[in-house]
Amino acid sequence: MTIRGQLIRYRCACNALLRLFCDKQGFHMSDTYWVADRVGEVADCAEHFFSMDDIITDLEEEAPPGKILEWYDQLEALDYRVNYRHWLHGCPTPSKSELEELHRKAGEARKDLENEMNNFQ
Repeated sequence: MTIRGQLIRYRCACNALLRLFCDKQGFHMSDTYWVADRVGEVADCAEHFFSMDDIITDLEEEAPPGKILEWYDQLEALDYRVNYRHWLHGCPTPSKSELEELHRKAGEARKDLENEMNNFQ
């Protein structure tokens, strides 16, 4: 089979998996598209953005419907990133207050470093 033929099969498979995912999650296909028409990369499902890896993970792991939205919303609220597969398997996610403390400490460390660099010159 030619490269073009394989790419057509790949895109068809990606679209079929996206349809299965959307049906499972209750997204309407009319509200779903591949970002920048790049089939198999990132899908916009009713203004929720999922990579092909997230979609495949959700289907392979047989996660309950809505679980991926719980992950997505939690990470958006915390401005923290952990991949969906690890999150499903219990990867710890810091609380909002823990993240705020980490950001505060990082800011202090940045200022200390800048002061030391200025003193060194």
